[in-house]
Amino acid sequence: MDGATNMNPSNAPQALTASASETKKLEKFIAKEEAAAEKHIAHVSKALKSAEKDDRKAEKATQKALRARDKAVKQEHQTELALGEAQLRHDLAVAGENKAVHELSVRQRYLQEAHQTVENRRIELEQARRRKDAGDVARNLKGRLH
Repeated sequence: MDGATNMNPSNAPQALTASASETKKLEKFIAKEEAAAEKHIAHVSKALKSAEKDDRKAEKATQKALRARDKAVKQEHQTELALGEAQLRHDLAVAGENKAVHELSVRQRYLQEAHQTVENRRIELEQARRRKDAGDVARNLKGRLH
């Protein structure tokens, strides 16, 4: 008899009302779900934009770091070349200094030999003058004795 009760025309507005109420609840639930989904999409979209912005920043920072590295490598190569040139100039200067020291040593030896030769010649001259003077004195004495 329960089946007949549901079929009763007096129960029809109540069934429609219950069905309308359930429909309204269902529509409200769907609207809430839709709003939550939209809110979630907006949140995820904002998070995506933020992540994309961070990605662009990271890309720019990476490119900047690459440029800085390339600049540092170039600077290092230039410095290495300059160091090589400076080392070559230094080696040439050391070789020039060594040559000058050797030349000075040779010249000092020659100067010392020249001083010694001059001194020897002075002594020789002095001895020759003494011999001459002694010879002159001896000749003068011989000349007076004769």
